[in-house]
Amino acid sequence: MLDSRITNLQRKERSSLIYFDWFNNLRKELLEIHGIKLEEEINSFVKAINNFKHYGHDALKIIKEYKSLNHSNNNLFFIWMM
Repeated sequence: MLDSRITNLQRKERSSLIYFDWFNNLRKELLEIHGIKLEEEINSFVKAINNFKHYGHDALKIIKEYKSLNHSNNNLFFIWMM
């Protein structure tokens, strides 16, 4: 019983650390590459996603489509969004 609980806690700790590392990498990349302080702009990100949904767009589909484009096609993506 105790071994099972310890194993479960260790798994949760590993998952938490993986998420924490991912978040720190995201925060660092946004700041260093784009000059965005995530802690200050998180509400703007959430608002943008909510606006996609509010106007009938599939936010996840938009993000996936953007990720699939290469850099030269980004302008076309933004024109398509208008």
